[in-house]
Amino acid sequence: MPQMNKGGKFIFGKSLIRDDLTIHLPTQALTEYNATAERKVYLFTGSKVTGGFCVTRKGLLEPSKLGHILTDNPALQNYQTAE
Repeated sequence: MPQMNKGGKFIFGKSLIRDDLTIHLPTQALTEYNATAERKVYLFTGSKVTGGFCVTRKGLLEPSKLGHILTDNPALQNYQTAE
């Protein structure tokens, strides 16, 4: 599976968000990041360069450089925003 940078995030392919807001995530992505461990994931836009979107879970986002997103937005951290 390709990476944009050595040691960087993986690219798994395309996933469409359907009109009913469902999405099919590649099994390999779910397995690689143990995405189902917390039963909820966060979706957010990718970089301006790579585009697309990113999928992560709280346990991976909190200790990362982007962890401030959760501390700056308690409703998001506590899953209290609209889906």
